[in-house]
Amino acid sequence: DAATQVTHFAVLTRGVVISGQATPVVLVALNASNQVVPSYAGTVTFSSSDTAATASATSGGTQTALSTFSYTFDPTTDNGKHTFYVTFNTAKLQTLSVTDGAATGMVDVFVISLVKPSPVAESFPVLPTPFTI
Repeated sequence: DAATQVTHFAVLTRGVVISGQATPVVLVALNASNQVVPSYAGTVTFSSSDTAATASATSGGTQTALSTFSYTFDPTTDNGKHTFYVTFNTAKLQTLSVTDGAATGMVDVFVISLVKPSPVAESFPVLPTPFTI
């Protein structure tokens, strides 16, 4: 049935990605008509141009190297979409690839907005010694 056959993925992320911070990335399993396939139960793996990237399947979960990270969709809870938390650690334009190993040739590559460096701590004034507050 074409309505339940996943042909590709969509990725949704926030506009600004900051290196070193977990970014919510929503992965959606779609059919040829770009409709969500709630019954999707495939296992996906990830890769990135950022070889130092990590990921977790839950907010605040233990981050795992993206190169070894995989996730199996549960149709009863995911309904064809799941939010992952990806941490890019290199500040530049990055790609994120998603593969379903069971679906021959199904690899989708997404370009992630420019990953910005983590903000530098603000400077603090140097007070002369002795100084009383």
